[in-house]
Amino acid sequence: MVHLGDVYYAGTPAESRAYLVDRWPRGVRAVDRALYSNHEMYSGGAGYFGTTLPALRWVNDQLIFGVIPVSAVLLLVVTIVAWLALTRTPFGLHVQAIGGSEASALRSGVRVRRIKVAVYAISGLSAAIAGLLLAARLGTGYPLAGQGLELSAVVAVIIGGTPFGGGRGTILGSIGGVFLLTLLANVLNLQRVSPDVQQIITGGVVILAVTLYSVRRLGR
Repeated sequence: MVHLGDVYYAGTPAESRAYLVDRWPRGVRAVDRALYSNHEMYSGGAGYFGTTLPALRWVNDQLIFGVIPVSAVLLLVVTIVAWLALTRTPFGLHVQAIGGSEASALRSGVRVRRIKVAVYAISGLSAAIAGLLLAARLGTGYPLAGQGLELSAVVAVIIGGTPFGGGRGTILGSIGGVFLLTLLANVLNLQRVSPDVQQIITGGVVILAVTLYSVRRLGR
């Protein structure tokens, strides 16, 4: 299930992704489809690109003090920086204001277009970092490795307490949603639950989270 404006759409992850892609700007759609359709041509039909650099493999394999993965330290650093930016800077306040009501933020003097461009740029940078970490884990470049993860990210943020309408939400809540979703996926995999059933269970968790949020909001 995905949400776009005031419209809800239910379907499989592939159908939901197609629904979202059709509503992206034309240029973004063109780049997305080119990447997904031509990856085999660029890789010579292999579907993957060589091997990762030793530095990336070091990030995946190295343990600090023999216990803490480097990727966990990177997660902590990014979480702290994002929390400070969202809660302790005018930029973070403007982001939340635009999420709550873009029209009201514009009337209040917020440079909406500039803030939105910055948010998209930060989102792209975050995706690039995630892609590098995934490539380090796989040991190669595989263009389709992250296909569908955008929906998982949306689900994790919703579970973490960010409302569909925006305007509120916390970094720690989103991180908690990621951990909860990952824990749920690991438990289902250990129980050898089929992927189709896992999708149904994940969708049920999202519906439950949305229902609890709606009930709490009506109670106010």
